[in-house]
This record gives sequence, structure tokens and C-alpha cells, in this order.
Amino acid sequence: MMLNLREYHRPADLEEAVRLLRRREPRTVPLAGGTVLVPSQRRDVEAVVDLADLGLAYVRLEEEQLRIGATTTLQQLAETPLLGDPPAGRAFLRLLAETAHATAPSTLRTAATVGGVLAAPQASTPLIVALLALDARLTLWAPRPRQTSLESFLAYRERLLADGALITEVNLPLPAPDDPPARTAWAWVGRTPHDRPIVCAAVWLVRASDTVQAVRLALGGVADHPIRLPALERELQGAPLDVAALTLDIPDPPADFLGSAEYRRAMALQLARRALARAWEG
Repeated sequence: MMLNLREYHRPADLEEAVRLLRRREPRTVPLAGGTVLVPSQRRDVEAVVDLADLGLAYVRLEEEQLRIGATTTLQQLAETPLLGDPPAGRAFLRLLAETAHATAPSTLRTAATVGGVLAAPQASTPLIVALLALDARLTLWAPRPRQTSLESFLAYRERLLADGALITEVNLPLPAPDDPPARTAWAWVGRTPHDRPIVCAAVWLVRASDTVQAVRLALGGVADHPIRLPALERELQGAPLDVAALTLDIPDPPADFLGSAEYRRAMALQLARRALARAWEG
């Protein structure tokens, strides 16, 4: 529980939710699944805004984009047929179902939300790594709706959330029906098969004969938040894929009880190679 909680709000519209969150006093934060906030016992939180009545739990496949509401739970994301058994030409969306399942244990997936995972990211969160590889954008209300890339949000997350920005939706661009099919893959390493990843990699790739037509590569566990590798993506594009020759420039990985900087750097290279090879073979 939050030890200094004085106010509980459950607004029915986004404008009211954002107005409450943008107050300087009392210290106010959003409440969705509560899997991070409630156990934290934060003493600075004096008010919460419950997002349950805002209608933000959905997964919608449209012609040009996939839309995921911020209060969609990880379990809903893992189980929706739109991702687990996607329509023709959208097989790459299975990556979201797989990584949503891997992001939290079953005891938390039914409560943990997509927005909550994004608002309190760990360095190696599989779902965020996958969303980066899929070039996700976020819809933020602060105080009116606007879109930003997930990459930009992760870089400025603390400032945006401190100003009362509320994540309302994840938006994934979809290729046109006549575009070449995209392939995805991911790879990870943890202490046990059921533990959270120490390092993980996700790849989105379009293959044209024997060359890489387009590629996006994201890594988790090698910085304070998941990252893309745009320089490497540019290097791979337009050339045959040679995973054995692949090198990574990761200057300063974190080090903790889960793994040294050297270990994380070495595993990032191996996992990037593995994910690229899997995506290449389709």
C-alpha cells in the first residue's frame, strides 16, 4: 500500500484524468494494474487516478495500424487471436503475443497493463524491446493528445511523466498489403527458463532475395532502458546477411548481480545474431 495516500479518483473521461495528473499538489500518479505502484510503498504519492473507466483496454487491427489501449493487460495481449493467429500478411504480430507472455509471470499478467509496463520499464522488458523493433509510437495526453515515437518516450520518460503525461495508446504501423512480408524473431537469456531476461534482442526484417531490404534491431539489458541500433540497421540494409561478421558497439552496459558489463556485451552480440538468423530464415 501507499503509506501517505489521501485521495482516490476514478474519472470517466481523459480530460479529467489528465487535469488531475497535472496538478503540482498533491503528488498524483495514475493507477492501472497496480503491479508496480502498490508494492512500491511510495511515500511521495498522495493521490491516485484510477484509469479503469477510461475505456483504454482494447486491441484493434485497422487497415494501416494496430492500436493497443494502455490498460490492456499483458494476458489480454498474449491471448488475443489478432496476435496469436494474425491474418495473412501480419504474421510478424505474433512477436507481441510472445513477448507479452514473457514479460511477467502468470500471477501478474492478468493485472499488469501495457501502459504500466511502458511507464515503469525495466532495462530488459521483452515487450518493450519488441515494440521498439516494430517501430511503435505512443499516444500521450499532456494535456491534449499527441504522438511520439517509443524511442523518444523512453529517452525522456521521467520528464514527460513528471509533467502529467498519460499514455493512452500504442500505435504500430502496418505495411501495405502489397509490401513484401516482414519477419520477426526474438532471443533472450536469463538465469532460468522462467526468469526474466538479463539480455534480450528483437528483430523486424524484410528479406529481398539474398539481401536485407529493411531491418530494425532492438536490445534490452544493455542500457538503462531498451534501445534501437540505427547505425547497425543502416549497415545491414541492402546487403546480404552475414551474422558471423556482425559486431555491436555497446560502450557502457550496466553491471549488477545478474551480469557484468562484459557478460551483457557478449550476450547482446550472440542474441542479436540469433534473432537476425531466425528472422532471416523466416
